[in-house]
Amino acid sequence: MGKEKFKTLPIFIEYQITHNAYIDFLEIVRNLPSFFDEHKYYFFEQKRSEKDTGVGFEIESVWIASREVDHYVKFEIQIQLFLRDVRKVVLEDGKETFWARAIVRLNSSMVKNHNKTFKTDWWNETLRQFYERYVIRPRLDAFEGKAVEDCLDLVEHIKSRMK
Repeated sequence: MGKEKFKTLPIFIEYQITHNAYIDFLEIVRNLPSFFDEHKYYFFEQKRSEKDTGVGFEIESVWIASREVDHYVKFEIQIQLFLRDVRKVVLEDGKETFWARAIVRLNSSMVKNHNKTFKTDWWNETLRQFYERYVIRPRLDAFEGKAVEDCLDLVEHIKSRMK
């Protein structure tokens, strides 16, 4: 009860993955599009910056993904990748890789009424809340579960690339 009052339901809020070790940043960035394609998300890299700090490089990348589930519900995901002190290293077997302090932040939400089926005046807002509470509540609960599942799959996907 009460979820119908909000047009956007947060799924993950500032979920954070930290990793201080060898990392192949390029593999993570290369494999994000395949993950989003597989889960039918529209995605783009909103921001990417690289800066030399003297100790190493600092890389920041922000990805935005959204998926229209049906005419009423849309999932949105924002991924922020921060890499500090990035240095190229050569392993004992001769393979080149990077060492970095990595932080991945994940924000996810479920947007309801994204097509503005219900307007913003008080009457339509009351109808929207009634519709969500009594008519499509089981469907919204199922969509919320699917959004959590997609986010957990994404976390697993990113963690598997960090090893």
